[in-house]
Amino acid sequence: MKRKRKKSEASEVQSKKKKNLKKSINEESESKLLRLEKKDRNHVWIKIDDILFAESNDHYVNILVLENNEVVNMTRHTSLDALTKLVGNTKFIRVNRFYLLNRNHIKEYREEEKLLLLSGNYSLKLKHSIHPVVRKILVG
Repeated sequence: MKRKRKKSEASEVQSKKKKNLKKSINEESESKLLRLEKKDRNHVWIKIDDILFAESNDHYVNILVLENNEVVNMTRHTSLDALTKLVGNTKFIRVNRFYLLNRNHIKEYREEEKLLLLSGNYSLKLKHSIHPVVRKILVG
C-alpha cells in the first residue's frame, strides 16, 4: 500500500513539473529574444516586445529599441521580410516596403504630416507612401 502511495505521489510531482515547464516555455515564447548589433559592434539580445520599429536599409535593417526608457539604435544583417517572419505578425504591422512597426508602441499618427508618435517620446516621419489598409489601421 505504501509503495502505491509513493508512486502516485511521484506521478503527481512529475505532472506538476511538466505543467511548470509548459508554463515557462509559453512565457518564454511570448517574450522572444532577438540578437542585434549596437553601434559599438557589440551584439546584444533584446526582447522583441521592446522593438519600436524597423527600417530597411539595403542588406541591413535599422531597428529602434526601447531600452531602459531610452531609444537605442541597433542593426541586424537581414532583410525586412526575414525580420518580419522572425518577430511574427501579431504585434507588428508592415507600413510599406521600408518600415515595420510594433503596434504596442504606436501612440498617435498625424496623417497630414505623415508623423508617427511612438513610445519613448520618439517621432517618426514616414517618407514613403503608406498602404491604404495600413493607413486605416493607424488612423483608427
